[in-house]
Amino acid sequence: MTKRILLAEDNLMSQKLALLGLKNYHVDVAKDGEEAVELFRNNAYDVILMDIQMPKMTGVEATREIRQIEVLENRTPRTVILALTADVFSSVTDECTEAGMNGFFPKPFRPAEMSGLIEEMYTRYTHTTAPE
Repeated sequence: MTKRILLAEDNLMSQKLALLGLKNYHVDVAKDGEEAVELFRNNAYDVILMDIQMPKMTGVEATREIRQIEVLENRTPRTVILALTADVFSSVTDECTEAGMNGFFPKPFRPAEMSGLIEEMYTRYTHTTAPE
């Protein structure tokens, strides 16, 4: 089954680059955090690639809203949310993790590497092991 991806990215060039690497997935694109939350509210996604710095609502704020929706609507399993960022300072990564992001998708990214990284992250954050 093809994974459904939400790409939340305000930069048109970054959108086009990402879409090249996501051609084997069903992808919806949000141009800002508010649109990402609205699309999430009305759709189910396997993975969200969330730019950190977007207009109207940042990626961190959007992630917090999405996690609240998951709790209120009892959505399980939780959607894998990966931060799209070139900023890997601990203050940024801590804020992203605290907001509920699962991991980081580094910018700049190479389209050819996107599918492998998405599959790896999806497996890592959705795989549950049986108790020993």
